[in-house]
Amino acid sequence: MVAAEGARERRKRVTRQAISEAAVRLFLERGYDAVSVADIAAEAGVSKMTVFNYFDSKEDLLLRQLEQQVTAPADLVRQRPSGMSPLGALEQAFLTAVAEHDPSSGLCPDARFIAFRSLIVNSSALSTGLIAQSIRSEKALAGALAEVAGVDEFLATVAAGQLMSLQRTLSTANFNRIMAGGELATMTAAAIEDAELGFGLVRSGLAGTVLG
Repeated sequence: MVAAEGARERRKRVTRQAISEAAVRLFLERGYDAVSVADIAAEAGVSKMTVFNYFDSKEDLLLRQLEQQVTAPADLVRQRPSGMSPLGALEQAFLTAVAEHDPSSGLCPDARFIAFRSLIVNSSALSTGLIAQSIRSEKALAGALAEVAGVDEFLATVAAGQLMSLQRTLSTANFNRIMAGGELATMTAAAIEDAELGFGLVRSGLAGTVLG
């Protein structure tokens, strides 16, 4: 029974991955609005009903790729090194992402990342879905801040809102830099300067709390 359950789970995982990869491939080739769920099902070799057995909506086919990022800030706060403040951990992680040109920073020259993010930016449905993910991420971060810093829910919520807004702003500015073109080293230096300024402003605003 255990072996059968394991095989069944593997088949489900393979099917889910095949559908997801087919969706992303078609979206990147044709554009989000030009691809239907039926197109994706045909590309993946499954029925349309099977697609909806694994994904809630057409938007979910793409946004599921970003789902792991929802709890990333909260996880970072909980798992930060001893002696490091929550704010310090988030700042260090973002600066590292910028320096390494990680997609989470927005400053990533990879063509697939640019195409993927452009799909989201140019689709109102995907942008709305991304906002919903961001709200869930903000709530998760507020919970982590209240838990580890021992502050009340209101302060944790205010701080989480400031931090998530800052990271969205920085990521958007960095992506705009990539789209405008230029020397990557120059863009990286500007992105680091912006991040240090932004986190510094948040830190001064949270002075007197245990978050900074």
